[in-house]
Amino acid sequence: MPQVYGICKILPDPQISEFYFDPRGYSMNGLAWNEHEKFSKRHKTS
Repeated sequence: MPQVYGICKILPDPQISEFYFDPRGYSMNGLAWNEHEKFSKRHKTS
């Protein structure tokens, strides 16, 4: 399985999903790491 846990479903904007693969995008887009971890864990468990 890829290391992407339904990020496309979480973020409807394709432009936003792009930055998820670039570590720089996190700070650039102002997304909190804990938010991403929370989603990742939820998708991992379910």
